[in-house]
Amino acid sequence: MPVGYLRGFTIILVVMHHALLAYTTHGVFSLIVDGSKFQYIDYIVEFNDIYFMSLLFFISGLFVWKSLKEKKAARFLGRRFIRLGIPLAVGFLVLNIPAYYFGYIAYI
Repeated sequence: MPVGYLRGFTIILVVMHHALLAYTTHGVFSLIVDGSKFQYIDYIVEFNDIYFMSLLFFISGLFVWKSLKEKKAARFLGRRFIRLGIPLAVGFLVLNIPAYYFGYIAYI
């Protein structure tokens, strides 16, 4: 399925983008504190930033309509909340807040 390959490639771009964010010259505060900055990585990150999130939302939007028609809106949103919202909240509280705290301490 060509759309699956496109989605996989876009996910690889997202991972690459977030891995390179620590090495850009314009990022002052990052979760990864590293003194090795490289100017040309800025161009890669900024070019990726233009399109990859929009492309992921577009690809996911192609498949939402069929699920929305089958399950109706309330059931669809309830299942999405259980599947995505609860892990997002737990991940934010357990991983993100301590990571930003320790990143801030390392930055100071």
